[in-house]
Amino acid sequence: MRFTFNPMRLLMPGAAVARVAPALLLAAALFLPTMAHAGPILGSRDAGYWGIAGWENEFGTFELGGVPGAQSMIGGVSLETYSTESSRLSIRGGTISLVSPFSFPAPVDMRIDAIIGGNGSISGDLVSGSLVIVAGVNGIPEIGMSAGDTILVAEAIDAAALVGAPDTALLFKIMYGSPLITGLLDGYYLTYINPMASRWGTYYECPPDRSCERPYRPWAIDFVNTSTYDFFDLVPTKLIPEPSTWALVSAALVGLGCVRRRRAM
Repeated sequence: MRFTFNPMRLLMPGAAVARVAPALLLAAALFLPTMAHAGPILGSRDAGYWGIAGWENEFGTFELGGVPGAQSMIGGVSLETYSTESSRLSIRGGTISLVSPFSFPAPVDMRIDAIIGGNGSISGDLVSGSLVIVAGVNGIPEIGMSAGDTILVAEAIDAAALVGAPDTALLFKIMYGSPLITGLLDGYYLTYINPMASRWGTYYECPPDRSCERPYRPWAIDFVNTSTYDFFDLVPTKLIPEPSTWALVSAALVGLGCVRRRRAM
């Protein structure tokens, strides 16, 4: 028996669609490439979290806020530097608002160190990065922490050099969170947001003569900032569940099985 393929069958409704749909779903699950790195998801600057709505990258899609039992933390930055020669971003902070179970300002030693090379994109080339927060020299007696006790350790998995405010953001995965602090759960995520403006250039809020305009050059500008009034946010961030490849494969195989049973009847 010779089988002759008729492409017009693909245009037929009903049974024809039922025959080809499972195969197409299986092919999509097996052969479509995974999503390329996309970086931050930006919204209105008047929205919460300084206009950053989430992240989309090879790890999945993330949304800021909405993590049960977790609250945003605010802290003060004492030093920020970035070197295009070494690709090193270094941020230091000395105070942060902790929630355990009430909110209070606590003296800490916060350190962000990352290697992010410039490649012309918003996210740059993130090689490595970490966020470490420990109790300050006097400890945090309100919750029984001694000097140097670890509050948080997190790994950077995405970064963004933005136009205007905020100018720098990083997405961290929590590797360790002190059980004394509400919402710092291992495996959860945090977004660091620096709401200061124009580290990487600006295209707006200039006088008519455009005298303050600087070209936008993400991860391509050296800076050293020792401002004592620069504040940052650490926003709980959730990974939005997505169907896995194996779930798609399973659905496709079930569909193919249904078609075969229908043919056998």
